[in-house]
Amino acid sequence: MPKETKARQWMQKVLEEHRELEASIAALRTFLEQPRPDIGDDEARDWSAQLSKELVELHHLLVRNFSYEEDGGMMTDLSKKHPRADRWVDDLVDEHRELLHEIRSITEAVMFYEEGRQPENPAIRRR
Repeated sequence: MPKETKARQWMQKVLEEHRELEASIAALRTFLEQPRPDIGDDEARDWSAQLSKELVELHHLLVRNFSYEEDGGMMTDLSKKHPRADRWVDDLVDEHRELLHEIRSITEAVMFYEEGRQPENPAIRRR
């Protein structure tokens, strides 16, 4: 298979996964726009469970996407062909790790909320 075709297929796959990520993030935003029950209310458990489900789905999509981007070979090829891109590739991989860490942190905060405790993470506190 010619290199150009392989690169095009890789890019199409990445863009497809990005559309899935955008849809998942949009669903999460829509969910978060709904009224949030008070900590300790019975509805808070259902709210927390639904939010956890949305976050786990987003985490799954991110891991799959990042793995494809990082392990698919294109980043390595880019670094080899364009050595100046090494720093950009390293920064992108670091950003992937930071995003996953933030999703896990918010998911943990949701679990505190479900237990009826005030989460320490400001991303989940009542606004």
